[in-house]
Amino acid sequence: MTRSEGELLAAHLAGDPLAFGELFNKLYPRLWVTAIHTLDSREDAAEAVLDALTRAHQGAAGFRADSSVATWVHRILLNVCRDRHRHNRSRPAIPMPSPDFDQIPGHRNVIAERELISGTRSTSCRSTSGYRSSWCTSTATRSQRWPAC
Repeated sequence: MTRSEGELLAAHLAGDPLAFGELFNKLYPRLWVTAIHTLDSREDAAEAVLDALTRAHQGAAGFRADSSVATWVHRILLNVCRDRHRHNRSRPAIPMPSPDFDQIPGHRNVIAERELISGTRSTSCRSTSGYRSSWCTSTATRSQRWPAC
C-alpha cells in the first residue's frame, strides 16, 4: 500500500524509522530535476538535494501543513539552490582538468636511467687526458647517488 506524502511525514514524526526513507524515494526524482535545472553542476545539484532533504528531516516537526509536503520540501530546495548559487557566484570554482589517459607516462625503468646517467658521467669525467673534471668531482660530493668517476 502506497502512503501519501502527508501520511509518510506523520509516520516519521510518530517514530516510524522507514517513513522518511519512503518519502525521500518519492520526492527525490522531482527534486533532482529542479536542482539540476537551477544549478550549474551535477555535484552542486546532488549536494543541494541532500541538503534540502536533511533540512526537511530536521525541521519535520515544524511543518505547518499550509501546503503539501512536496511543496514544502521543494521550497526548501529552492532556498538551498539560491544559497548555493550565491556562494558559487562569490567564489567561482575552477574545474579540475579531466585526466587524459593517453598521456599517462608508462612504467619507468629506473635502473636503466641510472646506468645511462652514470655512463654519461663517467665518459664526461674522463674526457680530458684522464683528469677528473671539476664538474664530476663537485657533483659526486653533493650527491651520493652515483659513484665518483
